[in-house]
Amino acid sequence: MIEFYAKKYWDLGLNVTAIGSEVTEYNFDAPNILKSPNHRWIPFFSKRQNLDDFNKLNWHNATGIGTLTGQKNFNSNEILHKLMLIDIDGCNNLDFIRYLLEELNLPIDYEWLIKSGSGNGYHLYSYTYVYSDLLSKFPIGCAYNPNKKFENEFLKLELLWHSHSVLPPSLHMSGLKYEFLCCKFPKSLPQPVDHHELFFLLKKICDSEPGYLVSTGLEGFGFPKKDNNIPMDEEPEYNNSEYIVIDIETDELVTLKNGKDSYPNILQISWIVLNSNFEILKRKTFLVKDNSVTKNHAFHINKLDINLINEIGVPLFEVLREISLDILHANTIVAHNTKFDIGTIGHHLSMTGLANHFNGKRIICTMESAISLFPNNKFPTLEELYSKLFGQAFINGHNSCIDSVITLRCFKKLKNLGLINEQMNT
Repeated sequence: MIEFYAKKYWDLGLNVTAIGSEVTEYNFDAPNILKSPNHRWIPFFSKRQNLDDFNKLNWHNATGIGTLTGQKNFNSNEILHKLMLIDIDGCNNLDFIRYLLEELNLPIDYEWLIKSGSGNGYHLYSYTYVYSDLLSKFPIGCAYNPNKKFENEFLKLELLWHSHSVLPPSLHMSGLKYEFLCCKFPKSLPQPVDHHELFFLLKKICDSEPGYLVSTGLEGFGFPKKDNNIPMDEEPEYNNSEYIVIDIETDELVTLKNGKDSYPNILQISWIVLNSNFEILKRKTFLVKDNSVTKNHAFHINKLDINLINEIGVPLFEVLREISLDILHANTIVAHNTKFDIGTIGHHLSMTGLANHFNGKRIICTMESAISLFPNNKFPTLEELYSKLFGQAFINGHNSCIDSVITLRCFKKLKNLGLINEQMNT
């Protein structure tokens, strides 16, 4: 199926890449293997991929399809307009997306509007011109934070004009897939967008100045490390992390066995690292591979696919090793039901011999902080809290990739309302 869709993109005029969980010299150091090509692809920024190039790609084992922002429209003589991706992160409001389409003079049923595989945002492709001063300062792309008026609509907006990006129906590390919202598949290439209108819109909804993209080097956007001739944005400083927002999905609840707490297996874990200004420094999500896990009733709730976990999941030790370092450098831990999340992660850190850096951290539980908003001081579910704070529901709950973003949005709203209950973990 992946090759079928890839060929349709190629027939439209896009250069495409093959993405897969198979490790090669081109993706072995990628932070997210499901966003990185498993073959040589840098030359296709500037030249049209021929059919022989396409057929040589490993489509048999592919889990996804990518393309390159910054490529020209090879069906046109226009050379200044290049393919650009507008990535609206942490957005669950389609009305806001429709507002963006209207402001950009794009149809309400625009074919190149994509629901991100994270379940937490939207991708919008177009051809446009980028100012040379932006290109010189931000060779890959840039990021904007929402202004005060639109802070409840999205967490971050990225413009990617020289990068690798992922297309439907590719698989995301969350276990979800990228999908077109207004069609099964586009009939034509993305439409052009006037760059004056684009940057005028950004002034209306975002902070005035763009910032650097969050990545761990070029490989964060699919670039292999060995391509040192490719320009790179400056690295964000991770030593100023203030908050880490965590969510997990497990195969059980904590139970009591022989007078002791028995902790469940972790199926999925996601976290977001932020500085004191709530700027996102890092986002991670993993399905956790554990051969001892068997399918049970929990899979009916979280909708995770045990076969997919076994295919693309990452061993628990590797995941815990990475999150342990991020916990170490953060000052405050945020979760919805921190006792469960911190207790379960802490247990597995101990069982794997890794340091438990939760001790001595400030702890904020959005569930406990919000009880005054509900009758009889009820502990709300994350769905109930989000609905109470924002007046709308969200879909695909019980997926930690989605729930971590929802928890972050609820935390920010509760903080603005002065309802945060902060404790110390001892």
